[in-house]
Amino acid sequence: MKFPIYTEKTICRDCYKCVRQCPVKAIKVNDGSAVIVHDLCIFCGRCIEVCPVNAKKVRSDTARAKQLLKLNETVIASIAPSFPAEFDCTAAELITAIKKLGFSGVSETSIGAEIVGKDAASKMDTIKGMLISSACPTVKELIRKYRPSLVPRMADTASPLEAHASLLKNTYGKNARVVFIGPCISKKLEADDETSDIDLALTFIELTEWLEAEGIELGGDCDPDAHFIPEQTVKAAEFAVEGGMLNTIRASASAIEPDLISCSGISNIIGTFDDIENLKERNIFLEYLACDGGCISGRGMSQTCGYLEKRLRVLDYQQLSLKESLRPAEAAAELEKIIPPAPVRPESFTDDEIEEVLLSLDKRSKEDEMNCGGCGYNTCRDFAAAILSGKAEQNMCVTNMRKLAEKKSNALMKAMPLGVVITDVNEKILECNEKFINLFTDIDSSLAPEAGLRLEGAPLERLLPGCGIFDKLKNSPLHTTEDKMRIDGKVFRTFAFRIGKEEMFGAVFQDITSPAVRRETIIRKTEEVIEKSLNSVQQIASLLGENAAETQLILNSLIESYTDNEDHKE
Repeated sequence: MKFPIYTEKTICRDCYKCVRQCPVKAIKVNDGSAVIVHDLCIFCGRCIEVCPVNAKKVRSDTARAKQLLKLNETVIASIAPSFPAEFDCTAAELITAIKKLGFSGVSETSIGAEIVGKDAASKMDTIKGMLISSACPTVKELIRKYRPSLVPRMADTASPLEAHASLLKNTYGKNARVVFIGPCISKKLEADDETSDIDLALTFIELTEWLEAEGIELGGDCDPDAHFIPEQTVKAAEFAVEGGMLNTIRASASAIEPDLISCSGISNIIGTFDDIENLKERNIFLEYLACDGGCISGRGMSQTCGYLEKRLRVLDYQQLSLKESLRPAEAAAELEKIIPPAPVRPESFTDDEIEEVLLSLDKRSKEDEMNCGGCGYNTCRDFAAAILSGKAEQNMCVTNMRKLAEKKSNALMKAMPLGVVITDVNEKILECNEKFINLFTDIDSSLAPEAGLRLEGAPLERLLPGCGIFDKLKNSPLHTTEDKMRIDGKVFRTFAFRIGKEEMFGAVFQDITSPAVRRETIIRKTEEVIEKSLNSVQQIASLLGENAAETQLILNSLIESYTDNEDHKE
């Protein structure tokens, strides 16, 4: 099964931003690529929103929708109440465009929302304790997987979309097909449920791309008879924004006993879970929506305008519906929906196992546990547990990788037989190795580490007055230069280089007047002479061999010719 959200591994660039932003850490990093663990995912789409290279993608169901239209006579589009926030056109213009794609008709999901709202209103006086709405599929996944103890507190009512799909099939026949079009990615998960009456779910983005591919423009050639089927709704258009369901309940209930509270955003919702456990005696109906501010902030919408404008568009559409005094058709819909728990059982590890991983990350004390969050986990111990469970890799720890890089750099600097110095743009020493100190100072080499610390911040001019080693780099686009310089009777071969865009400079020094260098030079030159001599001998031998072979061929031909003549005379 291909889940609604997936990772394009060839694009992923090990930035771990999705790990940091995922509210339930449903990401596994393998060979630097961050892939989604679907058994842990709640399909909120946060990873899609934050991925800088678009490696996290939404499954496209447009091809399946086209196939559905080819194979079925009656295919109805159920369009979410947030459509005014996405499409800057009239309802009739949108309906016309969708029907041009081949749909039999277009109906508002708000009909199902109104049915669910009325059902909830009729049960307000029976609520004891907490009751959580079941409208948002992402919230359902969150509770099923990560807070299964709250599953009994969820309303056993179908979502507005499920109620709408049931109503449409009861109205137009069981063979009718229902395609949801809306802002929600997790509605695809709801449509994938084999027990659901929803045949397919598309996002607003998919619809826009489909219309563009077919060359269908919104607002052009509008059908004057275009209208929603069975009829247009009135009260439930506000379901798309936070608090919209509660307003529908208030409008439908004569008296409300429990407190009605709305909450949007995954982090805010998770923050209320402990409160639910502590307020068991209070009668409260909770409207939970995963996206901040409601469905008009869904991941399946384009970002053509801001939240405020989107909300105003929805409210304006609702007011227009009220003026037209339309009512939805009264039809039966299946409302009962049991939500089974699917708890995620986190792996547990001993303190010794955690400590062993922390030691491998060079975290030997509490002070070393910075909990910087660079890896994507809240604490270093959480990160260690993720490594043990196979969800994370050690190189995700920024501080550990920096320490390793520093150790490698220091080891390389120390082991190099040449003098090395790194300076800032003003040629003040940032770092140098022991060989550099010995070349240009009178400091004892046994004190080199301490001496190096004292040299940090010192002007390079003080040690190498007038050398101007970086002048060529400063006055040209070159990244490296090679030169020779004389200091105190010695000759140095120098290699200067630029680090970044003139942020730092580096130089390598070799004393070519030292006996060791002279000896190496003599040996190298001797080896070059020997190699050239051998090549010459080989060439001479080759030429001699060729000449000898040619001479032999000529002599043999003469002998054969003479022999033939003698035989002819005889």
